[in-house]
Amino acid sequence: MAVGALAALWLAPSAHAVTTTIGAVAPGPTGTECGGCTDFQLATDSASPSYFVPPVPASGNPWTLTSWSVQGEAMDGSARLLVWRRTSNPGEFQLIAASPDQGVPANSALSFPVSIPVQPRDVIGIRSGSHIDPVYDTSFTSDVVMAVPGLPGPGVGQTAGGMTSDFPSFLSASCGVECVTGDVSDSP
Repeated sequence: MAVGALAALWLAPSAHAVTTTIGAVAPGPTGTECGGCTDFQLATDSASPSYFVPPVPASGNPWTLTSWSVQGEAMDGSARLLVWRRTSNPGEFQLIAASPDQGVPANSALSFPVSIPVQPRDVIGIRSGSHIDPVYDTSFTSDVVMAVPGLPGPGVGQTAGGMTSDFPSFLSASCGVECVTGDVSDSP
């Protein structure tokens, strides 16, 4: 599979605004597609991009996810950004936010604006609508993706990964969610 996601955290405009990019967009289309797939990075090798929201910045202001990007495949497709948070149950995550579906032209990497308050250790992921592959193979066995099967996929408030979760899941090693990135910024 091949997909890449990028989310960015931005700071609200100020004299000392801080913006951080999390994740990474795949370097180009991989030719593998997945329609109706939900994936996010559960563990990341130290040499790989992290898809987790970083600790609160020195300003002490909370992070806001301000944009996200995704890599398109060989045909026009669609995708949405997902933000997951650990619950108190072992191995379980709750979907706390989702962007609207966005059209992604073939062979392109586009950025889409959002405004989603996030907390440290929240993780970004992706739900592919059509002709988008949310994961790619890596050489790092400690890169682990959680895949959440099922249609129409999890809704905000639903859980995945735990024994009593709304959605079952499975883990895949040596995979990165490299089709999506995001920008986060701290806001006053």
